[in-house]
Amino acid sequence: MNTGSLNDQIINNVFKMSRLVKHEMQPNFDLLNLTVIQVHCLVNVHENKKMSMHEIADIFKITMPTTTVMIEKLAKLKLVTRLADDKDRRKTIIILTKKGNDIFEKIKKNKCVNLDNIMSKLTTEEKNQLVKITNKLIE
Repeated sequence: MNTGSLNDQIINNVFKMSRLVKHEMQPNFDLLNLTVIQVHCLVNVHENKKMSMHEIADIFKITMPTTTVMIEKLAKLKLVTRLADDKDRRKTIIILTKKGNDIFEKIKKNKCVNLDNIMSKLTTEEKNQLVKITNKLIE
């Protein structure tokens, strides 16, 4: 099999995997009335405790205006709050609210159940290999 064909197969499989994960997770997003990127934003802010708008834009590879719209929606839902950075007042810091942390816990619980259904097909060794490979690709 030539390299182009292998690359096509990898891209097709990554796309299918992405769709499978989204399909498995969609009921959770619908229940919370959030989009996939909004949920991932909450997860990232929770894991980092606080994030700047620029950090969020960089992680998701989105523009600052798109980031602003997303954060505004999350703020209107009272899931995040915006603070001025103590060291640089031009910088906006995003943190989760109590409600945002509660939603994160629901997401975490439901995500584990849904992803366990998908990942149960893999052995522990295969899961470790998948983590190594995906980490290498996104570095």
